[in-house]
This record gives sequence, C-alpha cells and structure tokens, in this order.
Amino acid sequence: MANPELSAQPQNGLTRKPLVPDKDRTIQELRQKICELETRREKAVLAQELVIQGLRRKIVSLEHQLQRRELETLTDELTQVANLRAFNFGLAREWKRCRREQQPLSLLRIDLDYFQPYCDAHGQFAGNRLLQDVAAAILFCVDRPGDLAACLGREKFGVILPNTPLAGAQKIGQQILEFVHQVAYLQTDRHTHASISMGSASEAPSQLSSGKSPRTLLTAADQALYWAKAQGRDRIVVCSTPQA
Repeated sequence: MANPELSAQPQNGLTRKPLVPDKDRTIQELRQKICELETRREKAVLAQELVIQGLRRKIVSLEHQLQRRELETLTDELTQVANLRAFNFGLAREWKRCRREQQPLSLLRIDLDYFQPYCDAHGQFAGNRLLQDVAAAILFCVDRPGDLAACLGREKFGVILPNTPLAGAQKIGQQILEFVHQVAYLQTDRHTHASISMGSASEAPSQLSSGKSPRTLLTAADQALYWAKAQGRDRIVVCSTPQA
C-alpha cells in the first residue's frame, strides 16, 4: 500500500506554493506604499507653497520698486517736494474734485527773491541749500491732507489748497512768508533774511462749474505774483479770478 505522505508530494520533486497569499504581508506593503505616496504629496505641497511664497515676495519687491520709481518721477530731486509733473496732475485732480463737491480751490505761486544774485555771490551749493530751506519752510506750513507743495522749476514753487477760500489761502501764504524769514537768509554783505514773493488766487464753486480750466486759476496766481514783485517783493498779493 502506498504511503499517503509520499503520494502528496509533486511528481517533479518541486515544493508547491500556497494558493492563498500572505494577507498580512500584503496589507502591510499597501499601507507602506500609501505612506510613501502621502509623504511625496506633502513634500510636493510644501515645495509648491515655497514657490508661491517666493513669487509673492518677488511681486511685493517689484511693487515697491515701481512705487519708488513712480515717486521719483513725481518728486523734485533737490528739494524733495513734488515736482512740476505732480503739480499739474494734482491741480487737474483737485479742480475736478472741488467742482464735483462744490468746494473752493485756491493756489499759491511763490518765487524766491533775488536768487540768481545770491548764487552769483555765494555759489551754486549755497543756492541749493537755500532752495532746500525754502522748500522745507513751505512744506512745514502746508500740512493738511490734500494740500500739495511743489517745486515748479529752480526758485519757483506752487501750493495747491483744495477746500480753501481766498481768505484761507492768504492766511497760509502769510504764514509761509513769515516762516521763510525765520529759516533762511538771503543777500550777501547785509546777511538779511531771505524773502519770497507770492501770488494767491482762488476759484469759488460756481466758477469751477462755469466751463473754466485749471489754467485760469494758474494764470490768475501768476498775475498776482507779478504784482507782488512790482510792488517791492517780499509780500503776498491776492487775486480773485473774474466771474464768468
């Protein structure tokens, strides 16, 4: 009689593999694979977040550079107040706003007296220092939101005063006149106080709506400045633009 144990062995002498795989081992391998995939995903998400943060920092840096460049195009390099370009933009903007809100708009035109003789006597460096002192004096007196002090070219300055009637502009102009006397000096041998000539003009709300342009206000302020110089300088002359 044949041995049943011997008859169970395969005829070719090879060991028969189990038909059912090791379930515990398979589950463990799958879990390990899932952990590896989750780790890769977390690393990928972290890498993407780092890239996004880097791009955001780059955008902020570029925005700051653009703001600095834009500020440079609107700022007078020597005096560090607004330049002529900024003045023109500001005047057009405030003209429209005051017309819309039915508020008065005033303007000051300022020239430094005898500036060229001062430069001839003391040199350009001293002249530049004097311009900086005068600009600082003007800026000190013009501190309300919306007001704008600007250098319009060499010794010429302008001040935009929105929501300000003629009397208010005259008061601010007188403050500037007195403060310039305190902070800067002009004339060589006598070492007297610096002086400025100033013209002031204002448009009432009804005039802003009468089809005029900002040039009307600027022309009136220039005319007042001319009369301030003609009357001896070191003073402010006011000019109310004619009614339409």
